[in-house]
Amino acid sequence: DYLALTQGGDWVVLLAAPPSASVLEVRYGAFSISAVRMFEIDVEGADVRGSFVAIRLFADSVRQLGSFLQLIGFLVEDSPSPVSQSSLAAVLRDFERLFARRRVVSRRTVQGLWGELWVIRNSGQFSEVVRRWHLTSRDAVDFAGPCSTLEVKTHEGDRHIHRFAHRQLLGDQRENWIVSVLVGSDAGGQSVLDLLDEIAVPLTIQESHRLRGLVLEVLEGDLETASELRWNLRSSLGRCAILVEHVPHVNVPQGAGISDVHYAVDLGAYLIDHGAPLTSATGALVESAGSALE
Repeated sequence: DYLALTQGGDWVVLLAAPPSASVLEVRYGAFSISAVRMFEIDVEGADVRGSFVAIRLFADSVRQLGSFLQLIGFLVEDSPSPVSQSSLAAVLRDFERLFARRRVVSRRTVQGLWGELWVIRNSGQFSEVVRRWHLTSRDAVDFAGPCSTLEVKTHEGDRHIHRFAHRQLLGDQRENWIVSVLVGSDAGGQSVLDLLDEIAVPLTIQESHRLRGLVLEVLEGDLETASELRWNLRSSLGRCAILVEHVPHVNVPQGAGISDVHYAVDLGAYLIDHGAPLTSATGALVESAGSALE
C-alpha cells in the first residue's frame, strides 16, 4: 500500500487489490474512492506498477489529512496486502461512512470507553472478555454473559461518585458486578488507542476486527480526539469490583407511576467494605460463558 501526492496537490492512499475486485466509485466534498485500476507510481526513483483502489483527499481539504490517514491506517491495521474482496469492501464501507459523518467525540464518551478498555486490559483474559463486551453498542450493560454481567463506571475526580439509573441497581437473575474506575488526566498516560493496541496483540484477526469496529462506532471516527485524551488510574479501588446488592439504592414503590429514576452514589466506602478483585468479576463472565457452552 502507498501514500502518493499528485501534481495537483491531492493526497491519495493506494490499496493493493486484485484487478477483479468490484468497487463502487463514490465522491464526497472532501474525498473520493475509485474503482480498481492500474497505477504506475514513482517510489524513490523506481517505477512501481500494480492494481490499486485509490482513496483520494482533495487538495482543498488538506487540513483533514491527519484524520484521513489515521482512519485509513486504523481500518487496514490487520488486513493483508493485497486485501481480499470481503476485507476491501468492509474497509471502504467503514471509511466512507465514518469519514463522511465524522464529528468531534465528547470527552465523556472517550473517558467511558477508556474505562471499559482498561478493564479488558487488566482482566488477564483479553479474548474471552472481549467476546462478552457490547454485543451491540446499545446494550444495557457493558459486559454480559449468560450468568454474569459487568458494568463499568468511569469518573474523573477525587471520589468514586457515579450516576446510576435505578434499574441498573435492581440487577436480574444473574451475578451483577460494577467496577468503579477513577481516572486523572495525564499527558504521559494512555489513550484509548494505546489500550486498544495492547489488547489487540493476542487476539485473532476476527476478534481484533470486531473490537476495532466497536471502538470506531463509539468514537464516530474521531481518532484524533481519542489519541489526544490520556488518563491514568487514580485509585487502586479501580482494581476492585462490587456486586450490585452492596450498592445503596432507593426503594421505588410498584405502581407509583415513577419511572427513569437516577441518582449519584459514592462507592468509595462500599468498595473498601465489599469490594472483590477485578478478576473475580471478569472471571465470572468467562466462567459463565464456558458453562453455557458445556
